[in-house]
Amino acid sequence: MANSRHLEILDEGVEAWNRWREENPDIKPDLSLANLSLANLSLANLNGAQLEGADLYNANLRNTALRNTDLRNTDLRNTGLSNADLRNADLRNADLSNANLKNAHFSGANLKGVKINEETKLNDKWLLVWEIVNQGADSRNLSLAQLEGADLSNAQLNGADLSLASLSNAQLSNANLSLAQLNGANLSNAQLNGADLSNADLSNAQLNGAQLNGADLSNAQLNGADLSLAQLRSAQLSGADLSNAQLCGAQLRSAQLSGTDLSNAQLCNADLSNANLEPAIFWIDRLNAADLNGATLTGACLEESKINRTINLENVICDYIYLKSGEWNIKTRKYDFSERRPADTDTNFKPGEFASLVRGNLRGLVSANINSPVNSQKLNQQQIQDLLEQLKNTIASTQLPEKHNLKLERDLQDIEAELIEAETDKQEVQHSLESITNRIKRLSSTQVAAKHLQEKVTPVLEQIAPWLGVAANHFF
Repeated sequence: MANSRHLEILDEGVEAWNRWREENPDIKPDLSLANLSLANLSLANLNGAQLEGADLYNANLRNTALRNTDLRNTDLRNTGLSNADLRNADLRNADLSNANLKNAHFSGANLKGVKINEETKLNDKWLLVWEIVNQGADSRNLSLAQLEGADLSNAQLNGADLSLASLSNAQLSNANLSLAQLNGANLSNAQLNGADLSNADLSNAQLNGAQLNGADLSNAQLNGADLSLAQLRSAQLSGADLSNAQLCGAQLRSAQLSGTDLSNAQLCNADLSNANLEPAIFWIDRLNAADLNGATLTGACLEESKINRTINLENVICDYIYLKSGEWNIKTRKYDFSERRPADTDTNFKPGEFASLVRGNLRGLVSANINSPVNSQKLNQQQIQDLLEQLKNTIASTQLPEKHNLKLERDLQDIEAELIEAETDKQEVQHSLESITNRIKRLSSTQVAAKHLQEKVTPVLEQIAPWLGVAANHFF
């Protein structure tokens, strides 16, 4: 029931009403069930007002502000609403027969159950929105459609062709878009929470800033899509193709990424905490500053990964990984991976061991110079001497200032002398190597040759480090 005082102020005219609204911005006008037929409310500020069930038959609402207004079940027959601002208005089950809505703004407006007829004047864009919302658009050709800002919540768009469509800032929460063609579509900042996008084609789509929490994207094609800063908490992405996708800053907390292809995807600063990546393909060097706290990586494929120490790997669950990916197996609905680590199928990583490898010796692991993460600790004296000889030759072939070359040679001679002892003092070897690497690091800031030398000797030192009982990244 309408507030009698609010009706009295409205009866004083639009100018008095707007002045009262300006003086009382916190008051939400209640005009529900009011009889306002034939009323002249053009230019009135009715933003946020409660007008549910009101009679606005043949009223003048041209250029009227009706943003966020509750217009459910209102009688708007024959009403003039041209150029009215109806953004985010709730028009469910309103009767707009014979109404003039030309150039009215409907972004975010709910048109579910709205009644129109052939005499209703409505711009083509919003007529299309009305059709989708109230009649469904399964398998409909909507390619290149301009639907930005439209409220399509719960819409039936199964198998629809929305390729290259403009849906930025659209409301698509809980919509059925399974099998839809959305390749190249603009869905930036769209609301897709709880939407069904399973088996949809979203390749090269713009989804930056989109809300996809709890959405079903299983087996979706998202290769090359831009999902930067997207919200994907608890989203279902099993079997999805996210290769070459942009996911920097994306929120993937508790997302299901089993069997997902993340090869060459950019995941810098992404939140993957408690996500399930068992098994998935991704490159660890694309995870710069990503949060994997509590994520499950067992059986994941780290194809072409490189060392990266900026990732949060606390509480990561990982029994084993693979280094090579294969084809998608239709029968098992999994990728055929190879080159398991640890190589022995009866052996798994110890708790925290995988995280240690990523922070320290993943480069050596991926290069397959060792068959399991512990082999480098079992190198014999001859193998260490061979590695030292490799180190010596690399340094000797680098053009550095003579005085520095002499000091590096002296440290190498100390290591050689220690290795021929009956019982090698590994601590002395470590100190000499630290002397060498510290000198190279100092020189690399000014000498290009020293910088290249650091890159060349790092893999050798990473293999020697575990034999000394230190982390592989101890020296650089």
